[in-house]
Amino acid sequence: MGNSCPAVLFVVAILFIIKDTNKMSVAQSIGIGSSSGNNSNNSGLSFDSEIDIGSIEVYIQYRNNDGNTTSRGVDVHKIGIAGKVLYIRGFCHLTNEERTFRVDRIIEATAYGKSVNPFVFVNEFCKDREEFDKALLNGVNFCLTGTLKIMTRRQAQERIEAYGGGFHKCIRYDTHYLVAENPNRKTGKLIEAKAHGIPIIDEDTFINYLSEPTMAQVNKRQIKDQYEYYRESVENDLDIKKNYL
Repeated sequence: MGNSCPAVLFVVAILFIIKDTNKMSVAQSIGIGSSSGNNSNNSGLSFDSEIDIGSIEVYIQYRNNDGNTTSRGVDVHKIGIAGKVLYIRGFCHLTNEERTFRVDRIIEATAYGKSVNPFVFVNEFCKDREEFDKALLNGVNFCLTGTLKIMTRRQAQERIEAYGGGFHKCIRYDTHYLVAENPNRKTGKLIEAKAHGIPIIDEDTFINYLSEPTMAQVNKRQIKDQYEYYRESVENDLDIKKNYL
């Protein structure tokens, strides 16, 4: 029992390092100490391609770079893409100025008096615009276990990344789906996915998500932050050791 204390202390120390590192990366991403700190939220971003949609009043809950959530009304008049990221641009009633918002950071949206999925809303205006297809899986991450029937793992990765999604070689805190050849097998990835509530989908569902990326957006789970995920991982490991040692 005495030998387990140093190991637990070591794990706790590692978790604090992860938490501090995560805070540092967030700080860097929002430009603390830099003149470009809020550039991701203002209207100065140049789009690779854009669509004018007139003026549509949308109410959104938006999570910014530092994790803070605000509610605001936006008169959206433009949808744009930069890299593989979709944005909306319009007059923000909260700040009384033109603002640009990442679609994957919109938690909830209401348009025409109805609750809408942000990606479904944007997709309605982007149909038949191939340059926008590459962003429809933006913010959705997949991991695979087993062998797929109609494509290789490399081909699956290429298809995911073509739509702006992420391909994970192993289960991570921000994995949204695990594609499994056989969900009943006891592979390490399946065990970890079940432990952390990561949806496990079969190949047919995966193909449907590639064909209709907005379905993947609608059904993706709300991910936990990195610190919370690894804290739970440590607790699970300790429980396993108690049961089997």
